[in-house]
Amino acid sequence: MRRMQLSIVIVNYDTSSMLRESLGSVLRESSGLDAECIVVDNHSPDGSARMVATEFPGVQLIANSVNVGFSTGVNQGLARARGEYVLVLNADTLMLAGSIRALVDFMDDHPDCGIAGPRLQYGDGRLQPSCRTFYSFKTLLLRRTALGRLLPDHPEARRHMMLDWNHGSVRKVDWVLGAAMMVRRRALEHVGPMDERYFLYLEDVDWCYRMKQAGWAVYFCPYSRVVHYYRQGSRDAGLFNPDLWIHLESAVRYYDKWGELAYLLKCYLAPMRLPAYVLLDAVLLVWAIWGWTDPPWSMAPIGIVLLTAGWLGHYRLRGGEGVAELVWRALMNVSLGLLASGLFFWMTRVPLPHLFRSRLALVQALPSGALTLALTRWLVLKLRRWLTRRRLTLRRCVIVGTDQTARQLADALSADPSLGYDVAGFVGTGAGAAPLLGRPDELPALAGAVRAQEVLFVQGGAGIEALMGPVVACRRLPLDVKIVLSSPEAYLFSANVVDLCDFTAVDLPGTPLDELSRALKRGFDLFVAVGALLLLSPLLAAIALAIRKADGGPALEELEHIGAGERPFRLLRFRTSPAGASTSAASEESPAGTPFQAFLRRHKLDKLPELFNVLTGEMSLVGPRPPLAEEVAGYRDWHHSRFVERPGITGLWQVEKLRKWRFDQMVRLDLYYVLNRSLALDLQILLKTLVMVLAG
Repeated sequence: MRRMQLSIVIVNYDTSSMLRESLGSVLRESSGLDAECIVVDNHSPDGSARMVATEFPGVQLIANSVNVGFSTGVNQGLARARGEYVLVLNADTLMLAGSIRALVDFMDDHPDCGIAGPRLQYGDGRLQPSCRTFYSFKTLLLRRTALGRLLPDHPEARRHMMLDWNHGSVRKVDWVLGAAMMVRRRALEHVGPMDERYFLYLEDVDWCYRMKQAGWAVYFCPYSRVVHYYRQGSRDAGLFNPDLWIHLESAVRYYDKWGELAYLLKCYLAPMRLPAYVLLDAVLLVWAIWGWTDPPWSMAPIGIVLLTAGWLGHYRLRGGEGVAELVWRALMNVSLGLLASGLFFWMTRVPLPHLFRSRLALVQALPSGALTLALTRWLVLKLRRWLTRRRLTLRRCVIVGTDQTARQLADALSADPSLGYDVAGFVGTGAGAAPLLGRPDELPALAGAVRAQEVLFVQGGAGIEALMGPVVACRRLPLDVKIVLSSPEAYLFSANVVDLCDFTAVDLPGTPLDELSRALKRGFDLFVAVGALLLLSPLLAAIALAIRKADGGPALEELEHIGAGERPFRLLRFRTSPAGASTSAASEESPAGTPFQAFLRRHKLDKLPELFNVLTGEMSLVGPRPPLAEEVAGYRDWHHSRFVERPGITGLWQVEKLRKWRFDQMVRLDLYYVLNRSLALDLQILLKTLVMVLAG
């Protein structure tokens, strides 16, 4: 397809007379340019499409059978446009003399400009404020509520509208009105088209925001002047104006997508969904079952019913259940819960009449409890489905990878909104995927900038190890991670393998309370280390005296190892090498000095002083193996990902040492620990370590 200088895209709905005037001015002002004009008509009832086809045969016409909205209409025009620059216009604009040429020259002179907006004016020549700062909560109140009419000259509103500024000069701005904006083709290919979730309003704000995020500037160009017959339809007719509700819905979409508070709530309150569901069920079950039971015993069967429901998967929302399935599942949950509660009270010798007012009440409580659980789940699913249809609950994600598999995954997620994903863009070093947000080493910052809640890694030809650095970096943030596999290596991470649009993926849920879990781990380390040192202090003293008495050498030796963040530290151990031997890496493998020292090494008692390293924060009880400096010098890139955690006295590869792990396998085990760290896993490893030490 031949690339030309300029494409002009006009989106129209029910403004036939203004469209005729606008087209006349556009064709007149673009006559000296290599340009094309495209009109997208959104099923106008006033015959606009017929007028364009009859009176302007040289104009390309896209006549939609329904009103698809402004942003979708713009994207239809962009898909057909061939110009290096694309001028997007409302149908209620009039191009003044030299306006189009001025914009083209401005874009040529400013290669950093992704979008440029002209100086808009009303029909009587007055300045129309057409460049703004991005919305804040305060400006939203002042611009979109009655508060703005009470405080029309509030400084915050004037700052947002940029009223106290000379509009005769060039300036970089946050955003320009979508009534008239020129976009560069390269910027469009980098950032992508308008977000079609905005039917009308704020799609221009969103587009400019994404441009600035991607490094493209947005300019106000005063050399180009355009008349805009600004109607502000959402301000008329009060609450009964449909435009008002469209505007409010767009505002909700915008803040759901870009609002910092909304982003924090999504990231940090996600773990509260399950407790909220359980609390809701508990309240309604109290109402449903209370009448059939005698206090205080009524709370016991409710608790057992909830535990049984959770065990049977009641709180895993599948999304596709019908009413009959919901009722049946709730009936099974409550039946087994009441049966379990009766069995519990029988085993504890609590007479059943003390629990239920009669044996018949046990049967009467069953339907009310089952209907209550079914009703709550039905209401939750109905709300989720409604929000999904409105595309208001999509999880914003970035895809790491730019190959064909990554693009196919993005297309599949975008084509089916019921999957619940909004693809913000791609991260990688390849070409062909847009919008390209940046490089993998910038991933944590990029994810925060685009308000991503989830990162989808696509395993490329370089192997899964190449993803380890970015995966580990994301796991330290409140981000969910999925790894789309091209080979069966799920065991490296966890057994939680899921289907994602016909792709096989490993699901690593986010850890929004990561800092709290780290604090708990550190507190547990200190508690155990202090207790162990106090308890073992006589043994430690006896071992130290025995070593000194055996050959007169020091009881302790310090070996340089590499710890968290690749910082060196001095690891303490009881000396098991001969007196006078070098305290270097070789001393760990050298023969023991005495039979007693060999006994210490064989039973791992030489490691006990490492508890002091735990106290100082250089080590943890459980963690990756602390490597030597010479080992790290030979590491490959993905091996360095293990340094995000403190090294441990023990760890996964140590308790599985009988399998004779190769080095890469040991690193994979350390990475498994990094990606799946939990207090339960620590306790499991410590228990295995204790068994191995006692077994010799």
